[in-house]
Amino acid sequence: MKQVVLSFFTRLLTRIKQPLLPHINVHRAVQRLIKICGEIKSGPSENEEIQFLCTLCAKIKSDPYLVNFFLEVPKNSDGPKYAQLSPLSQMGPKSSKRSLEYSIVNSLLAMCSSEDGRVAVKACEGLMLCSSLPEKSAVTCLIENTDFCANLTNRLIKLYQRLPSTVNPDDLDAVYAKWGLDGISETENQQTFPGKRNVVSFLSWLDYCDQLITIANPTVARAFARFIYSNFLVAFIEPAIMQTSESGVVAATAYLRRCLKTVVSSILLSEFVRFILGDEKKPEKSQESSCKMKMRLIERCNHLSEEISLISLKLFDTLLQKNCSFIVYNLVLRNLEGGKHIQSGVSCHYSLQSKCPASLADTVFSDSITIETMSESDDSKSKDLTQTPPSSVEMERLAEAIDVQTLSSDDSSHVSPLHSVSKDGDQNSPQPDDQTVSLQSNSDTEKNHIDSATDNVSVAETSKPQQQQQQQQPQQQAVSEINDSDNLFLSQDNKAPEMTIKYYRSEVHKVINSFLCLLPEDIKSALPEADSGYDMYLRDAHKQFKSYENMCQDWKWPNQMDCSTESDHGFYEGAFLQMLFSKVSQMLHQSYAVNLQVTSVISRLCLFPQPVLHDFFLDPALPVTKDIKLLYSVLQKVVSDIKSRKKSKANFSQMLQTTRKLLINEHKTIDSMRHESVPPIFCMDTETFNEMSAVIVLEEFCKELSAIAFVKQYAVITRLSL
Repeated sequence: MKQVVLSFFTRLLTRIKQPLLPHINVHRAVQRLIKICGEIKSGPSENEEIQFLCTLCAKIKSDPYLVNFFLEVPKNSDGPKYAQLSPLSQMGPKSSKRSLEYSIVNSLLAMCSSEDGRVAVKACEGLMLCSSLPEKSAVTCLIENTDFCANLTNRLIKLYQRLPSTVNPDDLDAVYAKWGLDGISETENQQTFPGKRNVVSFLSWLDYCDQLITIANPTVARAFARFIYSNFLVAFIEPAIMQTSESGVVAATAYLRRCLKTVVSSILLSEFVRFILGDEKKPEKSQESSCKMKMRLIERCNHLSEEISLISLKLFDTLLQKNCSFIVYNLVLRNLEGGKHIQSGVSCHYSLQSKCPASLADTVFSDSITIETMSESDDSKSKDLTQTPPSSVEMERLAEAIDVQTLSSDDSSHVSPLHSVSKDGDQNSPQPDDQTVSLQSNSDTEKNHIDSATDNVSVAETSKPQQQQQQQQPQQQAVSEINDSDNLFLSQDNKAPEMTIKYYRSEVHKVINSFLCLLPEDIKSALPEADSGYDMYLRDAHKQFKSYENMCQDWKWPNQMDCSTESDHGFYEGAFLQMLFSKVSQMLHQSYAVNLQVTSVISRLCLFPQPVLHDFFLDPALPVTKDIKLLYSVLQKVVSDIKSRKKSKANFSQMLQTTRKLLINEHKTIDSMRHESVPPIFCMDTETFNEMSAVIVLEEFCKELSAIAFVKQYAVITRLSL
């Protein structure tokens, strides 16, 4: 009989077009039917019950005001819980402040735990509809008078407690889990790794919570996310992360990282970020931090256990891929935006307000292969990148525009297309006026190194402005104007405040040459006649930078340093940057996997379209104060260490070539190396392999940094040309 009545009301609500629910005789009968739904778990009428509830939720979603007829206030608060309930629409203002009954939500919550997967999924869909209603009364009742937040969070906690106590992070990364598609057979569960079914169930439910928060009313979403933060993250994840067991720490950190990869909604993501990084916005002070979780994770990046160090680095790598500007600001940018690392009396300029030179459109843009051929897909174009010429820019042509002249076969050294720069490329660069001095370095060592690197690729010295100009080809003239456009950081009115010295970002070809020539030719593992793979690095850098631009286009962060800010302490790069530079300086003593992960984190920071970050990581000549480390200076010290080790090893080059053949083929880049397992070592001891692999990682990392600098400059030029 119950099934018949439920089916009748379901068909009635579906087919009748007239508004029946506002009638008291209808909604009272419907309300009584709602209360009997979910009373018996896995009952014979379960399918009819969920169909009835979902139909009712759809009706309320189409007309949200109808929900007030199903928010009931007990007439006698001392009586039974469900005795003599009256709809909220019939109550006065005083009655609306009393405890309300939200029977639809209560019934749906009961049916979410049904053994029938289809019933449970439909109940979850009904909760999504109820949580997305705009009515304030329904929102308040859902948060305060139901177990909505507690019920869903408790289920997440129970599933987390069933997870395996030990897990391989690589196996965890390979798990695919989506809400509603969490079925897995017992055979598959055992063939992959024990406990995979529990992992899939947990991640599927987390995905549901994330989707619900995405579409829910903002008030409901924030309340639910805060409940997850306090009752799940703080109560269960934090003790697991802080434990002393190494295997437990690895598993807990891997689960936290996998949760981060699952979360998409900005509200829930912000709670995860607050849990990991805290909410500090002021510049860091050495040995001071109110977020114990962040400091513990950073410390573990230098842990004696390679597993703990590696998974901690991967956690930060995952953080830097999330769409949240506070992550980059908290980890790095808040310590750099004050400009305390810049020499006193120096003004750095970043705002790009100049137009592309006229000759650029005539000589650089061609009608052949377009820049879009470097991307695998054109579906995800950002608002900024939609302004690129649709079918006019060729990557190889632009590379040639930076005076690509590959050295002939009888030259002593092999130089890539990105290596080669015209001898005349600098002679047409605009010279600064009397009040503007272009700084190249705060260190004579860096300055000499950069100059020598430039000489190796036949770049004319910029310190000779009186040198007679040679006859320029149109293409070379366009390149000179491209470099000029990169330096025009002031507005055309020149209304910037007067400073003693003005510093302009280094030309892109100098940055490229500095990184590509960092390692001497006799230390490089790639043979001179072999393909160095620069085209693959350009494609990877373009694709990654495009996705980062897409992600960051709505971020609100500072576009230049505020050097006028006074502080009671000197410059401190922060614990995160300090850790990264320390790991880079120890490359020769670290494993191949750790070095790959460290360079991955740094390359992600370099990809962000943020001028302050760009200059700190990719400008070797940035005029920093004494004892301030730049990425380039840290890499220089590593190269010096490699040179000294080479002298003590007679077969250094042979071992380097052997290691390269083991790790890299002609179709690999450093990004593809990061996604592959370390091959077995048969030909040398572990210490020697770590040294040789570190040299190879450094060599490929320099190529990656050069490609990133080139692609970011190319994106600027493309926009300026419009």
